[in-house]
Amino acid sequence: MPLMPLVEKFIREHGSASISKDLIELLREEARIADKQHAQEIEDLKKAQAEEVARLNQNHAVEMAYLERRIEALQKPQAPPEPQFDEQEIAIVRQLASVDSIGDEELAQHFGLPLTTVKYHLNNLEKKDVARSSSYAPSIGNLWNLTENGIAFAVKNSLVVQGASPRRRQWGRY
Repeated sequence: MPLMPLVEKFIREHGSASISKDLIELLREEARIADKQHAQEIEDLKKAQAEEVARLNQNHAVEMAYLERRIEALQKPQAPPEPQFDEQEIAIVRQLASVDSIGDEELAQHFGLPLTTVKYHLNNLEKKDVARSSSYAPSIGNLWNLTENGIAFAVKNSLVVQGASPRRRQWGRY
């Protein structure tokens, strides 16, 4: 409640006799000043609130634009990531690229690795659609060869010796 009506109510209830005229005018002036300051503070708060709302709206618009760009980017079809190969897998691909097919037991002997390690890497290559097992021969194990993707990978990464004729497999003989 503004201060001026309170002063006027006090004067009506107690009369002007108990308060000097100068004091009454001083109180009225202070009340007007206080009311004016209060009104100004309200205006300042409204202005600050409007500025803050505008700032928040601007930030919101910028954030929404960013999110829309991210959504569009995520909705675009993307090529699958290139599979990663370790050194042993690359060595196996290089060996497979030099023959029509080779047994997993032969690969283990060739690299001096345990058969389980070679099978682990061959299974990884099969999951990456680079190599596949075509058949089984008792003396050499599962026969493995490169898939079309495996041949493309070998060529792309220069794992095929240029000008060398591939070793031909005829059931255990080279």
